[in-house]
Amino acid sequence: MYGGIRRGLETWEDWYYCKATPEEQEIYDLIFRYSNYFNDLTIQRDSITYTMFETNVDNPSQTFYNNLIVRVREIGDPDLKAYYESQYHTVTVSPKARTEEYCILHEMIHMFDNHYDYLGGLRDAVAWRLYYDLQKKINGLDKAILDFTKVKSLMSINRCPENPRVFKGGHDTLFLLKSFDLDMKMNYPFGTVLGYGYTDKFKYLEKY
Repeated sequence: MYGGIRRGLETWEDWYYCKATPEEQEIYDLIFRYSNYFNDLTIQRDSITYTMFETNVDNPSQTFYNNLIVRVREIGDPDLKAYYESQYHTVTVSPKARTEEYCILHEMIHMFDNHYDYLGGLRDAVAWRLYYDLQKKINGLDKAILDFTKVKSLMSINRCPENPRVFKGGHDTLFLLKSFDLDMKMNYPFGTVLGYGYTDKFKYLEKY
């Protein structure tokens, strides 16, 4: 498995992978196994986002994986299965959730999505391209977006676990759309990667 991870990632820090526990290595393997599912978020040639550029641009896709740290450890909040810390580029996963692939995919969206905070305008550009792509594949997509973007829904999913009175903007329309895209790729019910009980709320969605 290790050779598969190393391939094509010249800046990958081999020493850290070797220091990781078997459980952490398992999650590393999972992240790189599904890395191609995120090509539309890495601004690379042949991805859905590349069409917004008229000239060649540097390909920053590898920067999403460089120096990535994975930790498997108990999380204080029993309702939290995993979380991503952008400051340290770290994915932390509860031991009980380490084999639940949808949790890892959820945190991978956070890992990529965070980069758009530093690239003005690209968040909307990528979201619109995802929308136009999924609109042809999901019956009921517009209703799902409207339901998700109600203030009550956004406040519920973006509530800070450490302080319920604080709300973060970690799950927006781009996150919703990418989670649907991953649900389809993984053959999950819609709302699985998004989590937080949304599989029940999005039962009306159907594939075209």
